[in-house]
Amino acid sequence: MAPEASALLLKSNYQNIVEGTHKQLGLSYPADLSTNLTSKRTSHKIAEQGRRNRINNALTEIASLLPQKSTPPSSGGGSNSDGGGGVEGRGSTGGGGGGGGGGNVNTGQASKASTVEMAIDYIKQLKKELDDTKGKLADAERKLGEKAGEES
Repeated sequence: MAPEASALLLKSNYQNIVEGTHKQLGLSYPADLSTNLTSKRTSHKIAEQGRRNRINNALTEIASLLPQKSTPPSSGGGSNSDGGGGVEGRGSTGGGGGGGGGGNVNTGQASKASTVEMAIDYIKQLKKELDDTKGKLADAERKLGEKAGEES
């Protein structure tokens, strides 16, 4: 194998362009390509970091809206559709999550995945409570209507 070919295998085209070694390998690119590539990579890094920050901030906000694990479910003795006892049914404080989202057992901070799972369970619990409340309201309105009909 020619030395140029093996050199191409060792480094990416990006690395060769930025380091200026592409000419020795027989490659020709515009002179300002290195600057453009570096600028694009930098702006991409900044955009990606911004995206990660938005996700982390949103997860922090979601976690702050969830009830504490020691809080019993507020439904009047009913069971949740998942069969668990509220939000506590899911989520572990240990374990990992992709991209540094592992939980911290010492601080009780849940992993990113656990936070999302607990939010899902909590939303399901709230929807069930809302449905139960709407049902009770409809029953009360029906009984009130029947009572008003009897009195007239």
